Amino acid sequence: MNYEQVYSRIVERGKQRILEGYGENHHIVPKCLGGADTQDNIVRLTAREHFICHLLLIEIYPRENKLSYALWMMCNTRNKHQTVRYGPSSRTYEHIKKTHAKLLSERNTGKKLKPHSEETKRKMSESRKGKPSYNRTSEMNEKISQSLKEAYKAGRRESNAGKKMPKSFGEAISKAKKGMVGTNLGIPMKENQKKKISETLKGHEVKQSTKDKIAQTLKSKPEITCPYCNKSSKGSAFKFYHFESCKFKN
Repeated sequence: MNYEQVYSRIVERGKQRILEGYGENHHIVPKCLGGADTQDNIVRLTAREHFICHLLLIEIYPRENKLSYALWMMCNTRNKHQTVRYGPSSRTYEHIKKTHAKLLSERNTGKKLKPHSEETKRKMSESRKGKPSYNRTSEMNEKISQSLKEAYKAGRRESNAGKKMPKSFGEAISKAKKGMVGTNLGIPMKENQKKKISETLKGHEVKQSTKDKIAQTLKSKPEITCPYCNKSSKGSAFKFYHFESCKFKN
């Protein structure tokens, strides 16, 4: 099947009609591939068409995990604005789940994904030409901040400030992250990143109450000793720089 051809037909059909009843906005060129959030890049589709388009996109761009995630979320979430949601067959759902699980597994184990084909690179490059950078300006940050404040005030969003995460949540997150490989592992920090961190920390003082909490936490932890350098500590970062990562290991 020519997935791109089918995708183009659905999009063109959506452009040339006025949809009556329930519809959903779809980005013709996905935002993760450089598509702009503009009217000429958005088409109004039925829920079924929208789902099929995302199903086609993961076949056209099989290594784009953001597209896989978007389709997975379409199958499993529904917000208050959605009155209709196209439900996939059990076979289709299984295919989506397996694709999504495979990409997550490859990411979490540090396995390198296959590089994009030259054709995919060309399409991504063409879609980004003439479009502004997605780096946020101070004006954009201010608008986002103001929008969030209004949403919290109106009750459209609920703040997590002051709330404590249930113990079961923390245990589940800890279990899921065990054995994961950091995405920045082995990548040196850029000088501009170091400068930003340095500027942020200048003049910053840790409150005495915070110091007391840290001290109390460390007192309750058992002291561990690195077998390679014989240094001991109760700090949580100690394991990262010692034991199997100790510079005296070899």
